[in-house]
Amino acid sequence: ASPPRAADRAARRADRPARPMRWVGRAVALAAVVAFVAIGTTVFQRDAGWDTIAAAERQSVELADGSTVTLAAGARLQVPEDGDARRARLLGGRALFDIAHDPSAPFRVTTPNAEVAVLGTTFTVDATDVETEVVLVTGAVALAPRATPDAAVRLAPGEGSRVLALDAPSPPARANVSAALAPFGAARALTVARVAADLARQFGVEVDVAPALAAEQISMPPSADSAEAALDVLADALGARVERSGTGFRIVE
Repeated sequence: ASPPRAADRAARRADRPARPMRWVGRAVALAAVVAFVAIGTTVFQRDAGWDTIAAAERQSVELADGSTVTLAAGARLQVPEDGDARRARLLGGRALFDIAHDPSAPFRVTTPNAEVAVLGTTFTVDATDVETEVVLVTGAVALAPRATPDAAVRLAPGEGSRVLALDAPSPPARANVSAALAPFGAARALTVARVAADLARQFGVEVDVAPALAAEQISMPPSADSAEAALDVLADALGARVERSGTGFRIVE
């Protein structure tokens, strides 16, 4: 038989079914490469200029300004390489922040979807990629979504709030402080002197504590609408009493 003519060969090729899967495979591979590069670039930009601390177990991190961050197992914290001790990133997990008071330089904690601003206080943060929950132990903090910082809420001691995705923070509500502190060990109990100092700052009054009571420890700060009411709760827990002084209050035995 004579060899097939060129026209016949062309006709047979035209009759063959198309093989789109080859091109689909190439497109998927190309998309994967582009995504990998994009993810790598994002991670590099996120991590550039920051030291990352991944806690395999409970770990305490001392910051340059005297603040302390206690990480629960599995938490990931970032601190600036340039030594700026008044900011940190919690990429995920639970952390207890004990922040040195500095009215001139608010401390800021950033999570994947929220930001916490404080002057000096103790609080816990539990963060995932889409949710941030804050429980305030002492002092005062403001919690806001990163996308809408004007939607911030302010917490009082013993209160908690959370930011889910891009939503506004939930209204501050009474929180289980003991449960929030549990991952960080019983050693995180609060001294009466520290609680009294935080109440003094919160309400703008002077609070003095008798030396015999200053080192006593409590597991949960009092919550009230006034300094006197909060101090009464604190004194009752200690079996002590509150006296009004000329410029404020004093807790005595």
